[in-house]
Amino acid sequence: MARGKRVRASPRSLSARSLYSTVSSFERASETNLICHLVADMKSCSNLTSNLTSQNATNDITAIALRASQNFKIINTLVGIFGFLLNGFVVIALLFGGKKNKGSASNQLSSSNFHVCCQSAVDSFVGLVLFFTTIFEDDGQPRYSSANFGHQILCRFWLSKCFLWAGFSCSTYCVLSLNFERYVAIVHPIFHRTKFSRNRIYSILSLSVAFLIGGGFMFCYIPAAATVLPDGRCTTYSVFPSEFARQFMGFMTFFVEFFTPLIVIIVFYTRMVLVLHRRVAPKHDADEKEADDEQVIDNKETNAEKTTNMKSNHDEQISNNNESRSKIAIISSPNQLMDQTKQKHNSEINKKPKKDKPKSSMERARDSVFKTSALISLSFVVCWSWNQIYYFMFQLGVPGCNLTGPFYDFTVFMIFVNCIAYPIIFLVKYEPVQKNVKHLLSEIKQKLLKSK
Repeated sequence: MARGKRVRASPRSLSARSLYSTVSSFERASETNLICHLVADMKSCSNLTSNLTSQNATNDITAIALRASQNFKIINTLVGIFGFLLNGFVVIALLFGGKKNKGSASNQLSSSNFHVCCQSAVDSFVGLVLFFTTIFEDDGQPRYSSANFGHQILCRFWLSKCFLWAGFSCSTYCVLSLNFERYVAIVHPIFHRTKFSRNRIYSILSLSVAFLIGGGFMFCYIPAAATVLPDGRCTTYSVFPSEFARQFMGFMTFFVEFFTPLIVIIVFYTRMVLVLHRRVAPKHDADEKEADDEQVIDNKETNAEKTTNMKSNHDEQISNNNESRSKIAIISSPNQLMDQTKQKHNSEINKKPKKDKPKSSMERARDSVFKTSALISLSFVVCWSWNQIYYFMFQLGVPGCNLTGPFYDFTVFMIFVNCIAYPIIFLVKYEPVQKNVKHLLSEIKQKLLKSK
């Protein structure tokens, strides 16, 4: 082949080369599609795995929440049972545990015992309602009809636990009524002794105000904020005409249920402590003055006796000296002997420890009632502050606050515990209940022995 001469390719070689190129491009396209399909399958597998993992995690969380809800339900049921029994026992002890006198059981109750009995009766009712509302509570399933009047009543009054929270509210204001009775007894003792304790109308009036404010507010608020939705579910604390209305009701709930009772309790006990302090200080000074006067009188009587004895001894010694000059004794003058005797007697009295006078039965009863009412008020503050502050924050729209979390369940449980704390305080610290319980148990024991 000469240099520079161009060689022309045959048609066969061109067709073979183009065929090879086509096959190669098709193979590369197939490989690319295969790789793409594999990548897509891997992504779908990854998505499927992540979905399964998240679903398993959600199922685990749901199972844990369900177990916690079941445990919480069991605890609430037990609290309701014990609250009903303990408070009922206090009521029975106050009504039928004392010594039988003429007149009915209600006439035997003092004003303090009457308030304690009403307090325990309300808490016993709360325990019973807590038991039934916990067993027959709403499970969130869409099984109601918004057009059915019976379903609306069931949702607004029972599934919303309106009776339960109204009972707790009445219990709170019964505590205020008990503190009001103590306030009148300490700050205005003459009025309490002559009118308040003798006329039951004052106690009934204070308790009626307690029921009207506590129960009336809850029966107006809770049913209005609950309804049956179109999908068949019962919703509570969520029906408000506007955001301002929701925040306003949150503020009113906090104000009526917690803030007002707290302020009233603080005012009552501040006033009572000041009055008791003013009475104790003059009494203490009077007791010391009386003791000093008695000591001065004793000293005068002793000194008079000693002076008489010294004079008689002095006369005898003078007569003896006249009879026998050799046996003259140097005798101190009567004034010196009297001073020495007085100093010795005062030192002996000062060495003796001062004994406090034992308290009378009336003073012990007053102290028992005062301490009991103070512990009841402290229990209210400790048990109610968690829920009321948290609910107030929820109604204000604070982020993270909801009525379904574990912390909210804890705040509700603290309120439930309150109905158990009251009867325990009465049984441990309230003297009339303790005496009536002992008398009631002794009567039961005697009846059992007679029956055998």
